[in-house]
Amino acid sequence: MVKQIPVRPHVRAFLLGEFGAEPIAAHSKGLIGSALVCVAQKLPYNLTADKMPASSCSIRIKVPLALKHYKITPDNARKLGYHFEKIFQEALIQFIKGQVAITNNERHAIMSFYALYDINPDDYDVESARKCWRDYKDSQYRKEARLEKKVA
Repeated sequence: MVKQIPVRPHVRAFLLGEFGAEPIAAHSKGLIGSALVCVAQKLPYNLTADKMPASSCSIRIKVPLALKHYKITPDNARKLGYHFEKIFQEALIQFIKGQVAITNNERHAIMSFYALYDINPDDYDVESARKCWRDYKDSQYRKEARLEKKVA
């Protein structure tokens, strides 16, 4: 059984780069499978779910056999797409953090991430990626400042 999950184009490119070609194989104990388990709803009487309409950009995920009697509502599919967006942002931050530690060049780190996952800059603007990184750095700076305040 294959489910279509609506995602933004850059998240789709990231997921395909990270987990392989479509349909992405989801296992109950893996990252994608555990996310599916969180949003799936049990159908009564072991019925199979009806097909969800495809959106303009989506990712196909092969659902584990254990979930064949569960359905993913369109609202939960959107929530799952939002969850994948957060995974994308976390991967972006961690990648940039590692690259900046070595090269000290944020823009090059972002472009390397785009090249690694074949992300089109028109789908996810470089300035949006920089803002994601800047927000992370600002939050880390505030945490450090609070810790210093407590110690002092």
